[in-house]
Amino acid sequence: MANFASLKGKASFAAVFRRGRKFRSELFRLYILKRDGDVVRAGISVTRRACNAAKRNLIRRRLRQLISIAVRDWAVGADVVVYVEKDISAAGFEFLKSEIERALTA
Repeated sequence: MANFASLKGKASFAAVFRRGRKFRSELFRLYILKRDGDVVRAGISVTRRACNAAKRNLIRRRLRQLISIAVRDWAVGADVVVYVEKDISAAGFEFLKSEIERALTA
C-alpha cells in the first residue's frame, strides 16, 4: 500500500514534466514518473485562465482525493502531476474518477 504526499517545488514538477510519461485527456494532462520507495507524491496545477480561485481550489481538492483513492493499492512510488488548463469543476465526480483511473493505468 502506497503512502500519499504532496509534490512540492518547481524542480520536482519540472522533472516530472521532462521525464514522465504523459497522458492527455479532454479535461487535463497527467504526467507520471515512477521512482524508488513506496510514497506517491501528487502535484496539481490549475492555470488562472481556467477559472476563479474558488473553482481552482475545488478542482485541486477533487483531483487530490481521486488520485489518493486510485493509488491506494500501488506497491511502488511515483510522482504524479495533473495539469488543468480549463474549468473542469462542472465535470461529474464519477467521470473525473474514470479519467484519472484510466490515465494512471495507461
